[in-house]
Amino acid sequence: MIKNTITLAFETAIWGGSISLMADDREIDFWIGKERVSKAEEILEQTSEILNHNGINKIDLLAVSTGPGSATGIRIGLATAFGLKRAFNCQIVGVPVFEALMLNKKISQPALLAVPVGGRQIVWQVFDKDSTEIKFGNAATFLKLLNSQFFIKIILHRELTHIVSNADEEIEKSRIEILDDRIATLIGLKGKDSAAKRNKEEIGLFASDNIKASYF
Repeated sequence: MIKNTITLAFETAIWGGSISLMADDREIDFWIGKERVSKAEEILEQTSEILNHNGINKIDLLAVSTGPGSATGIRIGLATAFGLKRAFNCQIVGVPVFEALMLNKKISQPALLAVPVGGRQIVWQVFDKDSTEIKFGNAATFLKLLNSQFFIKIILHRELTHIVSNADEEIEKSRIEILDDRIATLIGLKGKDSAAKRNKEEIGLFASDNIKASYF
């Protein structure tokens, strides 16, 4: 009998956050937050409910978003993941959220990827021949970017679609892609892939308190 690898993934940097429970590459349960910023007590409660509902008493890998995103949200995700690491004695891997979002996406440059974070701020990454730099700003700054540059593809969190509708020129629907709210699923898939590429010594180092996070 082949044993499934159980991965629990957290994404708490974007909007209300999400949790994903996976057996190998198959998602078996999930949760999506509805508040603007993740709350520690809700993340813990929902995690407990997901594990109990699915009869999970052992986790092989914890994958947690390291941002960029809300400082409060990221800290909640990291604290929850490290607490569970001690409880389950499992591996943990930090996953930059933009790397996870780009999973299985083919980008035709120039492209724009944007998500909302705490404090009504927006984080985005422009993919073109000159830059893949991650930047942040408010809605006005983001709208100015949309009005000043043409993008073949615009990949957005659903909470940002109203900003696109306010652009100076109508943007064709074919150029816009809306991200699924279940971002933790991609965090889990990317984390599993990253962990598989590291030997035990490297995973041990990466799972230390030195996981780097990007706050905005």
